[in-house]
Amino acid sequence: MSGSGMDTVRNGLARGLARFVAPVRLPDGFAPAFAQKPEGAVFDLAANASAAEALAHPMLGGGEGATALLLALASGDGPIPRAIGPARIVVEDEAPRSFRITTPHHLFTGDLFRGEVRQHLHDQDGPPAAIHGGNLVEFAFRRRWHCLDVEDAIVEGGIENAEGGVRLFHESLLRGRGGRFVNGATRDLARLRYVYDLRADTPVVTLTVTLTSLPGIVLDRPRITAACDAMSPGDGVEYATLLLGDEQRPSPAGNNVTVHQGPIDRFGARQRRTPSRALALHIAPQGGVPPLSVKASGPAEGRLHWLLTRYAGERLTAGETLTLREDRLLLRGTEGPIAAPRGADAAAAAPRQRI
Repeated sequence: MSGSGMDTVRNGLARGLARFVAPVRLPDGFAPAFAQKPEGAVFDLAANASAAEALAHPMLGGGEGATALLLALASGDGPIPRAIGPARIVVEDEAPRSFRITTPHHLFTGDLFRGEVRQHLHDQDGPPAAIHGGNLVEFAFRRRWHCLDVEDAIVEGGIENAEGGVRLFHESLLRGRGGRFVNGATRDLARLRYVYDLRADTPVVTLTVTLTSLPGIVLDRPRITAACDAMSPGDGVEYATLLLGDEQRPSPAGNNVTVHQGPIDRFGARQRRTPSRALALHIAPQGGVPPLSVKASGPAEGRLHWLLTRYAGERLTAGETLTLREDRLLLRGTEGPIAAPRGADAAAAAPRQRI
């Protein structure tokens, strides 16, 4: 839908709801709410919850300024204020080594020259809910095998504007040696780029990784990875259960334990907490080369530290690119499937309570 079309929807919704705004008496004062009828005095909690959920939709501004807008509309026939404008991303600090970005859904901080993107829930103290990073790259060059830390080779990082949001990236220059003179000088072999797309209209983080061999360089058996690191630092952040397609199992103890072999359409991890408070990270490959394996590391069972997925190609000829894409979704309170109606249908099934 075009921007003008969405403006029309947003303004129509606001004008319709404004007719129902009225003060509701609470033990410690008054608060604005939606009455069952214009200028009414009965307030249905389920209906108010449905209206709040609709207003919190990212395309309606993530709920920001909703009350002010409705009260302003209820007070007169003047022009509609834009307090509930399109959802947006705010870059509070654009320094690659100490960036800070807020979206309607999450807060992101980190250091791109360490290959680290930290994802937080809003108003949540303590360690990050997820850390995107801890990646490796593997390949053979002239029969010599290489396994390199991505972070050790980063030469560039930054933040770029992108449609609907911003793009974080870091790029590594990979060096190695091969052939008969294995103790000879290293040479530049490839460039490896990690891109994290953050959008205002979705909580999903899209990760794209590209490995490109340099002119004259051929790499055999290339393996690029997508990882999350330091997943169980304590203080309320402890991932205990692996989500592997439809299967769930405890995260194993040990280093680089293969928990899945071959392609998979979705995987991730979830905390061992009450369902309403448990964090869950859902990852879905979205094209490029298919997953080769999913590996997990942790100091004990049920305490995941490192979740790493390897994506494999056969051979990378000179100047060729190998690509992987993932959608990553961090949520709280999703231990079971969402079976209850949502949105406009929620009121029919919700408990009927009145203030």
